[in-house]
Parts: sequence; structure tokens; C-alpha cells
Amino acid sequence: MSFATSHLLIAAQFSIEQLSSKQLRHRLAPLSERRRHAGPASLKILACGSLASAVPIWSAWWDGRGRIYLDRFWNDFSLDPKRFDEAKRQHYAALYAMPGAIRAGFAQFAAFAQDAIDNKAYLAKGKLTMPVLAIGGEASFGTMMAKVMRIVATDVQEAMVPDSGHWIMEENPSATIKLVTEFLKSKL
Repeated sequence: MSFATSHLLIAAQFSIEQLSSKQLRHRLAPLSERRRHAGPASLKILACGSLASAVPIWSAWWDGRGRIYLDRFWNDFSLDPKRFDEAKRQHYAALYAMPGAIRAGFAQFAAFAQDAIDNKAYLAKGKLTMPVLAIGGEASFGTMMAKVMRIVATDVQEAMVPDSGHWIMEENPSATIKLVTEFLKSKL
């Protein structure tokens, strides 16, 4: 196990409670909608709570229709959907088509309410002190990841992947790898 794997936190998990409803609507709306509309009333909202409560329904629906959902998800949250080429789409669709995979994938949304409770309990004990790299795509979470992580950590380095939406490794892998590598090297 590398030093980085065993000693550094390079992830950001946030509680929806920490974002205003306007920020949440903006962050969860498809990129195309964010660029076209300034007002929150016109934004499409991915209702995580509703999705979470419907995990069994979504799992049953998934059979034979998963690619439709995934294409919509990739297209709406990408800065440039063409970067999610057919080979990548087939690869991920095959992974999600494995038994239990989509149920597990949607279960993360079902855990949001418990995550919020757990995060408050952990924060009551003090902020994280280990180095944290908070990364967001320029056209997606951007600097929001660092703002959120500063609520729970004292040593946060902000990074934004340029020319990228939500899928930072698929949309701009070289910039993402460079940011992570530089962060790790700076902490050795």
C-alpha cells in the first residue's frame, strides 16, 4: 500500500444540508440547463431523496434500459458529451449491468440522510487534520468541493479541473492526474 493510499484523504463527501436549495438546484441541474437559464425555477432537478427511496423500483427498471439512463446522465453532466466515447459508454454500461451493481450504485443516494447525521457527529469531535485535495470540474462542482471540505477539514487544497464537467477523469484525464500527482508529491 502506498503512502498516499494509507495516509491521505483525496475525496470529498458533503451533506446536502450544507448547501442552500438554490446552490443544490444549480449543482444538480444538467450543464446545458445551467448555461441557458439563470433562474432556479427553470432548472431540472435530480431529486436524490426521491431517487433513494425508489432504489428497488430503479433496480427493476434497469434491466434492458440502463444504457438509456446512463447516456442521459453522461450527456447532461458532461461539458462535452463527445468525450464520453462509445467505448467508455459500453465499458461502464457493462459494469452497471452486472448483478446488483445498479442497486449498489443507487444505494449511495439512499445513504445521504444517514451521512448527514454521521458527518455532524464526526464534526462535533473536530475537523479532519490530514491533507485533503478537493477537486471539482470547471463546469460542474468547481471550487464548491473545497468550500464544502473546509467546513470539515483544516488542511484543504482546492483544485479545479479545467475544461471538464462532472466526469473529470473521462473529460480531462491529463489535468486530473497532474493535479492529484502534484498534491501527493507535495505531501511526501
